[in-house]
Amino acid sequence: MFFSKLFLRGFGKFNNTGLALKKGINVVTSEEEGKSDSVRAFLLGMLFGIPQRSGITKVRSGYQSYKPVKGSDYSGTAYLNDEDKSYLIERDFLGTGKTSVLDVQSGREIRLSQTNSLTGAVLNADRNTYIDEKVITELEADSSDEASRKFEKYLQNMMVTGTSSIDYETSKRYLMAEKKKNVSKPLVRRLNQLDRAMSKYDGVDEKIDQIEAELKKLNEDFIIEAEKRKRVARRLVENEDGSVTYQQDEEVDEKMDRLTASEKTYGAQLNKEDEDEAGKKKFTDRIPVIIGTGVLVVLIISFIVYLLPFDNLIREMFVIITALAVIVTMLDGFRVKGFFDVEDEIDTPDEDDFKKVLKELEDEGEERAEIEFDMTFAKEYAEKKEELKAREDVLLDKRREKNKLKREFDLVFKKKSELEDEEKAIDYALARLAAISQKFMKDAVEKLLPHMNDFVPLLTNGKVEGLLYEGNNLQVKTEDGIQNLNELPLEDIQKIYLAVRLSIARALGSQELPLIISGTDMLDDDALISLVELLELFEDEQILILSDNTNLKEVFPVEANFVEA
Repeated sequence: MFFSKLFLRGFGKFNNTGLALKKGINVVTSEEEGKSDSVRAFLLGMLFGIPQRSGITKVRSGYQSYKPVKGSDYSGTAYLNDEDKSYLIERDFLGTGKTSVLDVQSGREIRLSQTNSLTGAVLNADRNTYIDEKVITELEADSSDEASRKFEKYLQNMMVTGTSSIDYETSKRYLMAEKKKNVSKPLVRRLNQLDRAMSKYDGVDEKIDQIEAELKKLNEDFIIEAEKRKRVARRLVENEDGSVTYQQDEEVDEKMDRLTASEKTYGAQLNKEDEDEAGKKKFTDRIPVIIGTGVLVVLIISFIVYLLPFDNLIREMFVIITALAVIVTMLDGFRVKGFFDVEDEIDTPDEDDFKKVLKELEDEGEERAEIEFDMTFAKEYAEKKEELKAREDVLLDKRREKNKLKREFDLVFKKKSELEDEEKAIDYALARLAAISQKFMKDAVEKLLPHMNDFVPLLTNGKVEGLLYEGNNLQVKTEDGIQNLNELPLEDIQKIYLAVRLSIARALGSQELPLIISGTDMLDDDALISLVELLELFEDEQILILSDNTNLKEVFPVEANFVEA
């Protein structure tokens, strides 16, 4: 593939600038510093877009750096050729910008499989791989030590992870630190403490159920006994004929009704709690459901009747009869379900009223010797009930404490599970990282290391015979012996770096996209001549030399395409 035309409508320092490129070697120069970097960024942006997000791509994108100085038209056009195909790429680099790729021969627009990137639709290479293998820049360093560290880091990452954007050691340290932070052992200890604390309340629910059953039974017994007492509470009355009969005492009955009213209500509450425990009212027992079902039945019957060949009068009569039948059935259902039952409203006394009425009945029993009425059973009931309620209150406090511990237990268990899942994920990531690094190391040993020094002697004019890479430590072999890389002048380190990058481009880089070199400004004339010689060994369809040095025409061959940016 090669670029034939570029139009930088608004990009960096460019404004409506066109560049014509060809196959083979293209030398793009500019007297204005920084323009060559803008051309490189523009080429990458046209292929892969310019990401705005932070992260490992932040340094490489420079989204803000290349916004045009004049106007707001942050866009451009490029023609990319591949054998007999030609693609017209148009991009608007703004945040909501549009990217279009047109197949010029067919006139068909290519649908991108990745947002803003030609990878997968037109290209096989991805952005980071292309930059690592075939986009060569100078080492940005002010000293030999800094240049040596960056060189070592680049080479180590390329050999271990296959990309300079992933630092193996940093990634590994980060994952190990995260794993150390996510240790779940303290949570396990807390779960054990909570489990022991909850075990002290084992059986509390069963004891509460037992007391409630006793209260229910006591309540029922009291009501039955009270009704029995009402039947024997009679007073002697002398009739007109001289006979004596027992007659019901309405005043006593009214007080007995008041006495048992609260206990009947209490019993109903206990029964309701039992029902709530057993389950809520059935869905089909609800009034809206019953009414809705009836309406649905009428509608279905009406629909069927109107489909049949009947007269309208017959249809209407059939629908009316069906509706009446459904209404009668629904009303009968409501009656069976007890919706029409009306409970007698009784002035339900509280505990103080209960004791007051009980005292009145006892006083009446003493005043009326003829009434066989004994209220000691009610006092015994009240005392027994009070004792059971006191025991129940203690147990309820214990259950609340148990539930509080259970809620904490559930939260701690959830957090422990999350930490364990994260720990498993980190272990998996570490294992994958190690496995992938082994694969890249194997590829590096087979493809990269044997060719790493192919161009080093040529670009250093024989000053450096080769680069030694052992244990992530870079050394060089010179005529004076072996020495550390950082002991060389910065200019020589830059030359060695360029030589190694060219070796990687030839050994690992695919022949799909152009080879871009913008790291030549530090080369002297002899090194430039050597660079031209070794570029003849490359089979890339297009090589782009981007430089701020306008004197390159004196070094590069006449057949090279020279472009002034």
